[in-house]
Amino acid sequence: MNDSGRPISIALKQLQLAPDAIVVIHDDLEREFGKVAIKEGGSAGGHNGVRSTIASLQTPTFRRLRIGIGRPAHGDIAAYVLAPFSSDELHHLETTVFPLALATLLQLQLQHAAPPTAAARRTASSGGSASDGTTAKERVNR
Repeated sequence: MNDSGRPISIALKQLQLAPDAIVVIHDDLEREFGKVAIKEGGSAGGHNGVRSTIASLQTPTFRRLRIGIGRPAHGDIAAYVLAPFSSDELHHLETTVFPLALATLLQLQLQHAAPPTAAARRTASSGGSASDGTTAKERVNR
């Protein structure tokens, strides 16, 4: 069983970070090999490491960077997931997939660190909620 959630939880506590401040990077059987996608929250989708993380953090509200490994046509899924990549697959990962994943992470970081809009700053400085009842943080995080 993948128990990656425990060290993630420990790190978040030590760094005093909320789960929505992290990005968990994991393989994805449901995506074609080399495809990269972002997911915010949701279920583990059968991924033991994500399941462990959700259990340890007691919330599914963290971002995930999913890297497709494809699903085997036949055979044991666990053996497939744990098997080493071929030299062609490694080359594709190193030259295409990892640079794309890094660019995606940088884009996420920029979005997460983006300053609030002028309207959100005005509402926040006035102490609270807008006419729709939302707070500045809720509007910024939409």
